[in-house]
Amino acid sequence: PALGVNAAVEFVYCEKNAYPLAYLRSVREEGGQRVLVALNPAQRPAEVACDGRAARTLYSLGEAAELASGTLRVPACSATFIELA
Repeated sequence: PALGVNAAVEFVYCEKNAYPLAYLRSVREEGGQRVLVALNPAQRPAEVACDGRAARTLYSLGEAAELASGTLRVPACSATFIELA
């Protein structure tokens, strides 16, 4: 549901000429699904501060990103969709 057309979008990290691009898709109702999307087309890994607790990886292209201890680590040339707990 969080990846559907009616889900809200909130940017977690979006800086000009910098990676990763990280945003949260969420269903507005109480207890709705939340999915963190992390994209890094750069040739080097990147990391940013990010709140939340990963429940499971829904999809990854390339090596999967990791969300732990308040840090999102995104490998080079990768995309990951993480469902949050």
